Amino acid sequence: MTSLPPHPICIPCSRVLPDDSSFCEYCGKIVTYTRKYCFSCQWPLLPDSYYCEKCGERNPFPPRVPSKKRDNNTSRVWVSALIGFVSGAILFSLVWSARKPVPPEPQATRGQANNAGDAGNSNTGTANQTQAQNTANAFSHIALAVEHHDNGDYNNAKAEYKLALEIDPNNQAAKKGLENAERAIRRQAEESRRAADESERERQRLSDEAERERQRFAEASAYFSQGLEYLNNKEWDNAIREYDKSIRLDPNDSGAYNNRGNGYLGKNFHDQAIADYNKALELNPNNQNAKNNLEIAKNAKQRIADEAERERQRRADASSHLTRGNEYYAKGDYNSALAQYNMSISLNATKEAYYNRGLSLNNLQNYDAAITSFNNALQLDPNYTLAREARERAERARQNR
Repeated sequence: MTSLPPHPICIPCSRVLPDDSSFCEYCGKIVTYTRKYCFSCQWPLLPDSYYCEKCGERNPFPPRVPSKKRDNNTSRVWVSALIGFVSGAILFSLVWSARKPVPPEPQATRGQANNAGDAGNSNTGTANQTQAQNTANAFSHIALAVEHHDNGDYNNAKAEYKLALEIDPNNQAAKKGLENAERAIRRQAEESRRAADESERERQRLSDEAERERQRFAEASAYFSQGLEYLNNKEWDNAIREYDKSIRLDPNDSGAYNNRGNGYLGKNFHDQAIADYNKALELNPNNQNAKNNLEIAKNAKQRIADEAERERQRRADASSHLTRGNEYYAKGDYNSALAQYNMSISLNATKEAYYNRGLSLNNLQNYDAAITSFNNALQLDPNYTLAREARERAERARQNR
């Protein structure tokens, strides 16, 4: 009984097939050989047996569950094809050796020749059986190695290929598979090394970024402290400059915006101060100092607006009295004109009002008061020629009186 694998197997793709298979359902090749007996004791085996039920010998071709296909199976196809080629060549060699007749010994007698032929055939059959068993055992390890390789377990694949080569050192499929497994292991190690290098570079980048962030906050804090010192000394421009630097380095610092607003408030730049206080509250709604300062800035702005409105109204009233005084002066009613000019001066002392009042006093022959009014106009504008000429006429009139 020849030594063949325990049940149908496709040599090219190393797939275990059903017992009645004539073709491989995976690659379409013809099933090369079948067997259902233990190599050691020739006991019949079940199709899905891993071990012989009688002697416990391991089945060299256990049933194989099809593994998940790899995205790139070029090496697997090459190994499977090489396994089919080598196993076919071995089987052909074994069959040919078994069929080849043994030449007779010329010196031996007919009986001796028959005995020698029987002995040679016996030895050849034993050797062929041993070789076939070794080949089958080697291919069982190769099949396991291919499965490990498909699953990405390259170290176990390498170990199985080495076991196959220990059994059959000249097995080309095992040699090529071992090279592929070692190449995959090296590739995997290189990928791990690159991943480790990339991780180290990322760690260093984060560390450098954290250090730059620390330095940035340290500089911002230094500018903040210097600005606070300038605020305490009421050096508003210097304080604003320092807080500008602090905000550029840390634009999310609510306190820096609040303190810069204090600098603007000290310069009566109420709009800029209000904008900074609002920004401080946007960054930190619980900043009570910014809330209080915002109310102060709004009240100061309103107070100045009210004062400006009162000043505008006062100037408007002064201009109205000056206009009415000119009307009375044109009519020759110098006393009424003088009263309007006095009211205009009380509201807004202008050189025109002093000059016109001096003219009214001069016409009323009150030369001393007229000269005084002309002098007031010249104090406001030393180059006021009309007031200087009118003062000279009043002085001459006073001398001639």
